[in-house]
Amino acid sequence: MAWDPRSSRLALITGTSHLYFWSPLGTVVVAVPNGPHLHLTSLRWHPFGKCLLANERKHLSVCFLDPPRQPSLKPLPP
Repeated sequence: MAWDPRSSRLALITGTSHLYFWSPLGTVVVAVPNGPHLHLTSLRWHPFGKCLLANERKHLSVCFLDPPRQPSLKPLPP
């Protein structure tokens, strides 16, 4: 588990080939390419939150991410 250093986004792994992201705006699950053979064991954010390193014993994956979006609040029509 690792918090994004620049926003309220949390990355989680569970020993599988998937990355789980949580933020106040919602959740996302990402399957790592060539993932069925991976068992991710650690995460580390870049200091600016632009990418995430996901490791397992013999492999390293780099996940490049867009910054989290802020919700757009539009007034409801009357």
